[in-house]
Parts: sequence; C-alpha cells; structure tokens
Amino acid sequence: IFGEGDMVRKFSRTLLKAGLASLENLVGCPSPGCENWLVLPDTDSRIKCPCELCKKDFCSLCKELYHYQTTCEEMKEFTVRWMKWMDNREENLGKVKEMTELKDRIAELEKDEAWKRSHLRCCPGCKRPIEKIDGCDLMKCGKDYHGGNRQKGCGKKFRWTKAEPYNPPKDNTHQLLQKKISMERNDNVLSYGDDGMYGFCDICSDKIEGVGFLCLNCPCYNVCEKCEGKMDHDPKHIMRVLGIEFIEEEIKEKR
Repeated sequence: IFGEGDMVRKFSRTLLKAGLASLENLVGCPSPGCENWLVLPDTDSRIKCPCELCKKDFCSLCKELYHYQTTCEEMKEFTVRWMKWMDNREENLGKVKEMTELKDRIAELEKDEAWKRSHLRCCPGCKRPIEKIDGCDLMKCGKDYHGGNRQKGCGKKFRWTKAEPYNPPKDNTHQLLQKKISMERNDNVLSYGDDGMYGFCDICSDKIEGVGFLCLNCPCYNVCEKCEGKMDHDPKHIMRVLGIEFIEEEIKEKR
C-alpha cells in the first residue's frame, strides 16, 4: 500500500522495536543511534551489557553507563555528589589540604604525648607533669629536692618511682583535633588496605592515604588526592570521593 519508501521502513522499524521491547529477556542499547538488542539471562539482577555495535557497556536495570560497586539508586546520589564536587572543586581541595595539615599536626602531638608518657610522672599533690633528669628518687614539686631550680609547683615531696605515670587529659589538643577530623569523615567510606583493590593510586602507584577518588564506571580505577588534577579519564565517568565527606547538605534531588 505504502510502497518501499522511507515511511515503510520507519514504520517497520517502529513495529520491530515495540515487539522486541515487549519481550522480557531483551534489552535495547540506550546509546543514541544504536539499534542493537541484547538477550538477558536474568531480568531482575543488575547485569553488565556490552554492546557489540557501539562498544558501550550499560546497566541492564537503569540503562545508564555500567557502574561497579554501587546500586542504581546509589549511583544517582553519587552522580549528584560528584557534580557538586566539581562545581566547588577548588574549595573542596582546600578542605582536603586543611584536613591533611590537621592530620600532620595530630601526628606531631601524638609523638609528643608518647614522649611524655615515657618520661613524665605526675605530682601526687597537684597532678603537675614532672620530668626527672637525674639524681636520686626523691622529688619535690616546683624545685629540686635539695634546693635550686625553682619552677611552678605545689612543693609536695614524693618518690619518683611511686608517682603515677603521665596520662594525657581528656580534653587535650590532639584529641580535640582527632574529634574534628572524625566529625568530617564520611560514614560510608570504603576502607583502603595494602591488599585491597583501593590500596594504591593508578597514576603515581603510591598507597592511598587520606582522600581518594574511586571511579564507579571502571572495574578498578583509583586516584589519590595528589593526582586528582592529573586524571586523564573519561569525563562522563562518575568518581566517588572517599575518606572525607565534603557535601554537607543532605542529597535530596535525584537525577
């Protein structure tokens, strides 16, 4: 009736697509211009669908670029988070630097506290930390037992070997800094490890410490914070920021 023109071919193609879409175990490639269809062994599970025509891998459930280690719903949230990271990249990198400096400061303070625990004891009177440089076991808080070297102290006499070892106060500086960092940490952070797939940067090969970037569209691609600006990666891929949470507001919008 219509002849062999373009209208007939388009109509036939439309009918074919509708018929294929009605079959439960078939899924069409979502890439623009690609008309390939794939047979699914399971329609309920998330399956990686490699299209042989356009060479794109897509998710059987959400029809988006295939994503690893995350569900389709989580992928929507991580996509929003990554977009927000990129929108405020310089500010977020500044926070990374701030947290790195805090961690270095904590390491210095913990080293100081370790030295104090090994070398100091507390006056039984005023609990003041005291260092014994040399001499006998007899001590006097605030000055040498036999006189001289006057400092602040309560004057309590005691034996060095009987005094309590130094313990850091509950509200000391390094604990406050540690608390600040813990408050900034993501509650859902994947752990790094020497034997784990997130252990080393794929650019510099160094062990990832602190903040890392995990590509959710690659089987295994991880970058440390130092190499974040050196990534030569597909711009369509979504990276998950691991280690510290920078997006303060709750993610409510969905893509």
